[in-house]
Amino acid sequence: MNYSTATAGPTDHLAWRNVFRIMVWGLLITVPLSLACILWVDRPLAVWIHLHGLDTHLWMRSFLDVPIVLTPVAMIYAIVYVLRRSSRPASRGESEWFVVSLSLLVALEVKSVLKLAFGRTWPREVMNVGAPQSRAYDCIASHGFINDGIHTFNAFQGADKQYSAFPSGSTVALLAVVIPLMAMYPRWRLPLIVFSVISLLFFVMTNTHFVGDVVAGIYVGLICGYVPVAMLGDARRKAHAHG
Repeated sequence: MNYSTATAGPTDHLAWRNVFRIMVWGLLITVPLSLACILWVDRPLAVWIHLHGLDTHLWMRSFLDVPIVLTPVAMIYAIVYVLRRSSRPASRGESEWFVVSLSLLVALEVKSVLKLAFGRTWPREVMNVGAPQSRAYDCIASHGFINDGIHTFNAFQGADKQYSAFPSGSTVALLAVVIPLMAMYPRWRLPLIVFSVISLLFFVMTNTHFVGDVVAGIYVGLICGYVPVAMLGDARRKAHAHG
């Protein structure tokens, strides 16, 4: 994305138009695709993955930890940023990273609300996969289709761990960070895209999420990621106009 345009023109609000397109067209694509996955893909694929032992390769689950690790970093950075503004103005780079931090934190809240609303059960136990005494862990209630043959949507029960699979929160958080980073650092785009694709595949291959969860998470993550991109574009244009 080009943020260097000095004069107002028809491309000034391109980023916001992209957000609108994603919201409308993305919804039209995501709803039937997610529904198709829920009805015909998710459970057969989860069984196939489990029967072939793909979900026993625990190293793939390390990709799930990236959003978890980034969350406290984003919180600390946002707090420090606000406190430092009382003594001096922010540089452009500091403001950009602040927007990225807020993007992640807001995305986490958005996905939590959606998980609560949909209340879907998990493909299998979401933590401590393969642990011999998993019932000693807090996630005992997260047993789902593979473990107990349970698959259901229980609306507005997502506050309970066993009903919080849809949409994929890891997908939402990942894209909420990756998309602004790609806009800020174009040279990082290819490795970020590769990392994101691998992560999404592993979310499914570990039976941590159904495909439908990831599809819905991509839609929400795209919105959460492109909104800060549009905000960054507005901020840069204003800074250039006053510079």
